[in-house]
Amino acid sequence: MLAAVDERATVIGNVPKLVQSLTDEQRTDAMYMSKFIAACGAGLFDAALNFLWDEVVVRLRSRVAHFDLGYFLDTAVPDPQTRKQFKTEDDLRSLSDDALIRGALKCGIISDIAYKHLDYIRDMRNWASAAHPNHVQLTGLQLAAWCETCVKEVLIKEPDGAVLEVGRLLENLRTQKLTANEVPAISTSLRRLRSDLITALLRSIVGLYCDPRQEVRVRDNARLVARDVWDLATTSARAEVGLKYANYAANADVDRKKLAHEFLDLVDGLSFLPESDRAVEIATLVTRLESAHDGMNNFYNEPPIARELRKFIGVDGAVPPLVNDEYVRVLARCRIGRTSGVSNMASPLYDALFDLFSEPQIRAFVGVLERPEITTRLDNHGCAERFREIAAKLKGKVVDQPLRRVYELMLGAGDQQLPKLSLTTEFQRVVKASQPR
Repeated sequence: MLAAVDERATVIGNVPKLVQSLTDEQRTDAMYMSKFIAACGAGLFDAALNFLWDEVVVRLRSRVAHFDLGYFLDTAVPDPQTRKQFKTEDDLRSLSDDALIRGALKCGIISDIAYKHLDYIRDMRNWASAAHPNHVQLTGLQLAAWCETCVKEVLIKEPDGAVLEVGRLLENLRTQKLTANEVPAISTSLRRLRSDLITALLRSIVGLYCDPRQEVRVRDNARLVARDVWDLATTSARAEVGLKYANYAANADVDRKKLAHEFLDLVDGLSFLPESDRAVEIATLVTRLESAHDGMNNFYNEPPIARELRKFIGVDGAVPPLVNDEYVRVLARCRIGRTSGVSNMASPLYDALFDLFSEPQIRAFVGVLERPEITTRLDNHGCAERFREIAAKLKGKVVDQPLRRVYELMLGAGDQQLPKLSLTTEFQRVVKASQPR
């Protein structure tokens, strides 16, 4: 059905101002933006949304490729075996749109706010555009607002100074010969970086170091900065390196396994080697589960992986600390589901795993409210209700009164408050008070 003429006028009337903000080169390259405008003029709003999203995807792929492709891929594709399949800009076509924008977020190429907006537009593109059969009626104001977001957050906005600083450092590691005299200045600049950028930088340095084909000069450069980056990294970021070692071992990747061990020894991180192969198996399955959840036919693809995951969780529910937070995050994300619902076949399996939660997992669940990939879905009433169902189940297990108060706040938050609950002073105060002493 074609959109009404007045709705078309609403979009077309706002387009000139947005287009004027683009440079001549950007306008020339914005092929899908031209198709978006044409589709709006014809009243084909579902097709217009599809073209708008295509423009976002093409621009983001180009941006990450020209910024630092290796840095992006090390972050967006955490599984070492899958990572081997991504080498060039053309390989980005095989990366899901969800992984693309989440990777851009983790690398600092887009902001938290931009991610939330783009994730919503991506979701609407899947359910309200010409990409799939549907009967959703889009309005001119909706398309105009989404177009503004895409132009301002993707087509125009450049990465901030800190992100560019990371890009320059990685470029220098690959192309220059660094000396010990240059390390103090690098260390000073590293201390100014946000923790999420340090995490992404650590992934890239480990990727450089553990590549058997890497030049000796590049690996020597990585040695000079590795300890400083490691010291600034969070515990979970360090744990990722231990998991990489385990993954290399599990896949008989002898060269990378040796180099990963060497890296951990270099930074005094051998304590982060895995407790057992169980941690490797759980991490691998969790990654597969999230990929299945984000992919097509997730309702069908999630249950077999969830069943396999259940085999590696003992009757006592114990989870290796290395994978605890990621295990809880992915399990929560899958059980909360998409805006379209949750897998009916997988839900009982997820519920059984939540029934096995003990204190480490119950505390980690509080932290999922800080993750954009979780909070963006809590704007949806169905997702928010499923989150509360999980919280109510876990609250019944809580004995510690301060922690119980945290769960009371989560359960008492309305649909409007829940996505932003972790940002409130009251919630942060109660969470801090609930921490073990």
